[in-house]
Amino acid sequence: MITTTCDGCGAVVREEHCRMHRERETFWGAPCSYTVIDAYVCPACGYEWEA
Repeated sequence: MITTTCDGCGAVVREEHCRMHRERETFWGAPCSYTVIDAYVCPACGYEWEA
């Protein structure tokens, strides 16, 4: 499990909130691996940042 902290509000953001997974989850139906996470989107405040 990969976790990071939101730069906007400090919430803990997990790997399923990465941008790549958000865009492709309906196609792949699988969690991201670390190597394909390019950015995260915070589920709490909506802030998006590069990984």
